[in-house]
Amino acid sequence: MTESFRPLAPVEPVAAGGAPRPLALPRRAIPTVSGLIAFEATARQGSFSRAAAELDLSQGAVSKRVRQLEEVLGAPLLQRDHHRIALTPAGRAYLSRATRILAQLETAAEALAPRCAAAGELAVSVSPGHAAHWLVPRLPRFQRRHPGITVNLVSRAGTTDPAREGLDAAVACVPSAEAQREGVSVLFDEWLLPVATPAFAAEHGLADATALAAAPRLDLAGRPDLWEMWFARAGLPDIAPPAAARHDGLALLCVAVRAGLGAALLPTAMAQAPGPGGLLAVLAPVAVQSGRTMVLATARAGREGAAAAFRRWLCAEATAERDGLSAPAESSGGHSMK
Repeated sequence: MTESFRPLAPVEPVAAGGAPRPLALPRRAIPTVSGLIAFEATARQGSFSRAAAELDLSQGAVSKRVRQLEEVLGAPLLQRDHHRIALTPAGRAYLSRATRILAQLETAAEALAPRCAAAGELAVSVSPGHAAHWLVPRLPRFQRRHPGITVNLVSRAGTTDPAREGLDAAVACVPSAEAQREGVSVLFDEWLLPVATPAFAAEHGLADATALAAAPRLDLAGRPDLWEMWFARAGLPDIAPPAAARHDGLALLCVAVRAGLGAALLPTAMAQAPGPGGLLAVLAPVAVQSGRTMVLATARAGREGAAAAFRRWLCAEATAERDGLSAPAESSGGHSMK
């Protein structure tokens, strides 16, 4: 069985003069790579069973490695309640550090490995909206890190079975209940912000949520409930949204907003990304979860080589995305974003 990251043999720190210096801590007090991997996967997936499926390990093995990591650190990282787990304050603080450590270990291992081992082509499906505003802007970082891997993007929406379509991986935004399945890595929950062009916001006096209630608004086809959810989070549950133009897909909705046709609720990556005409105006610092989750599914046969490298990189990007969001705020009944 294989794990997400290739473990490295311990390396002695090197002093300025070139000679190794002694480690500050005894080796038994230093977390193992396998423990970091188990903790990072469990925290990201939200359960031991899903982490075990991702790492090709038993659930007991993953749980044991996390326990051993907690013993080494001398602090509980996870709260365990029957089949549910949650990060403790110490766990939340340690997760970002663990992710960075694993990324550094991966980079060091790849620098020593033969280039041909990382070569290959990947066929990855993604919806046009998430491709343009989330995945593609990040791909240069992947290419700098893996120059021997070519990523070919295929336009699909909602695909979570890449092998069925002859693909290596699929990035999709799916209902959160569907994200909890074997072979799927949870990236992050989708949060929505209200946005419009600066000119549209000025024309309609959109200075707060109350003013937004009377403004022309755009709907995402198939999700007419999003504005109602947002107004409830903003502390205005009694507002009945007026009829709005509906657009099929986030890509079209984003184009319509930038054309000045109305205000819309867009995922944070789209809402805060530059585009034609510059940045959109965020109309209120209140975000609402859409009930959907960004996930990565990889073909069962693609757990090594290029596909595995892509999965590790994308999961690290997703961790950075989650770290950029503040914890849900209770003031004004809303969720504030950084």
